[in-house]
Amino acid sequence: MNGTNFRFAGLALVFVLVALLGPKLSLSLPVLTIGEIANQESIASVSLNDDFRAQAMLTAVSDSSDSVFFVGDVLLARNIEKLMKKKSVDYPFKGLDFNDYSKRSLVVGNFEASIPATHLPTKAGEIRFSVDRGLLSSANKFGFTHFSLANNHSYDSGELGFENTKTNLAQSGYVIFGQPNDLSGESVSYIEFENTTISLIGIKSIEEELSQEELEEVFLHAKSRSDVQIAYVHWGVEYDDVHSEKQEKLAKQLVVAGADLIIGHHPHVVQDVALVDGVLVFYSLGNYIFDQYFSKETQEGLVLRFNAVSEPYLELMPVTSEKVLSQPRLMDARDTFSFLDDLSRRSDARLSKYIRQGIVPLDTSVATSSKMAIMSQ
Repeated sequence: MNGTNFRFAGLALVFVLVALLGPKLSLSLPVLTIGEIANQESIASVSLNDDFRAQAMLTAVSDSSDSVFFVGDVLLARNIEKLMKKKSVDYPFKGLDFNDYSKRSLVVGNFEASIPATHLPTKAGEIRFSVDRGLLSSANKFGFTHFSLANNHSYDSGELGFENTKTNLAQSGYVIFGQPNDLSGESVSYIEFENTTISLIGIKSIEEELSQEELEEVFLHAKSRSDVQIAYVHWGVEYDDVHSEKQEKLAKQLVVAGADLIIGHHPHVVQDVALVDGVLVFYSLGNYIFDQYFSKETQEGLVLRFNAVSEPYLELMPVTSEKVLSQPRLMDARDTFSFLDDLSRRSDARLSKYIRQGIVPLDTSVATSSKMAIMSQ
């Protein structure tokens, strides 16, 4: 297949709109790609320094898969722990089983807590999150495979707690990546597909500023072993539904460094979607599993399904945990339509119709080179 002109794939949400709007909805979908929308020229990739290549750590995971799902913040402490011990350890995951989509799917989330050697349940109102290691197995059962630790709660139990978090997550079968305090080889994890390798790069930038040099170094590390680089970033202002100037500045730095797709979390609400020099930026996916019940927005989230083979595209899957606390599930047809319409109005106008349809196509112009074409050959 020619990788330079990808068509839309995955029409599930189109049928949702048909059900809602009936004959008023046209099924004639455009086949424009993001590269055609952005009309941007690619930037040159940076040559890899041989010394840094030698430092590349063997942090890869090899999985045969056809989809990667991305969610936002995942909390298994405080009221979620109470719900899991009262109802069942599976409780927060039962609303959406990613295994229903594919037995080969991978699921990436932000693990928003620590796992100390001695666990004390987090009380209501406390924001130093402690997770009972006995609650870890449930996420795996429902499809979760990867957790980022590049966030502002990984050190809630100090250095020893952070090391214990890494150990327990790894022993429970999860791939971990991301450091809360720096960028290094541990920031990167790899997923190998039939004809390409994707790197996941966990980054935290809330108060701290990251230099271009730091970013270039970690992306050179990633490029030494992968074809496509996805930045998974903890950033932004809590509860703001539009990105900040600082986020936009960092997004531009990430694109220059070589990011092909940028996916954010931390604000606890879904933020707008943008194009930065032709690269898609999902500024925040919002909460996935959390115990913030004070607003509709904090009980909503966005799941991204990245179709990683054949014709690459992103499917937007809105979820809600309203009425069933801390148990996200796919929104019904009407709420999906309303959510995506609102998101499209807050986002880059060039993406509006794609967001409303719930399918965003990818092509060779999305990245700094023709990387996406590799995935469809």
